[in-house]
Parts: sequence; structure tokens; C-alpha cells
Amino acid sequence: MLFLQALPDPRVLYLPDQLRQGLQAGYPDRPAVLERVFNSRYWGRSVAFQAVSRWLRGQSIPSQE
Repeated sequence: MLFLQALPDPRVLYLPDQLRQGLQAGYPDRPAVLERVFNSRYWGRSVAFQAVSRWLRGQSIPSQE
């Protein structure tokens, strides 16, 4: 019997690198910093530290609101 393993979403693989490149514009690549900057500029629902940490580790991607 053949078991198929789901491939990871390519967006999840590239997101941490893209976030780190964006943060090189003067911010350290730490979850607390990204959370504070994001929440201060975005008018929608704020993001939690755990969510930002998962973005930087490539474990999840932000939802599209």
C-alpha cells in the first residue's frame, strides 16, 4: 500500500526569508519586534506573539483578511 505525504505549501517555505529580508531595513528579526511593528501599523485584528513566531520559523503563514 502506498502512502502519499502532503508536500508543504511553498509559501510557508519562503515566508521566513521574506520576513527577515524586510526586517533588515532597520529592525531585528525577532518575533516581539515584528509583532509590535505589525500591530502598530495594521488596522485589522492584531496578531499574537505565537503567530508571528510561527511565521518566522516557517510553521504557518498569515491568513488573508
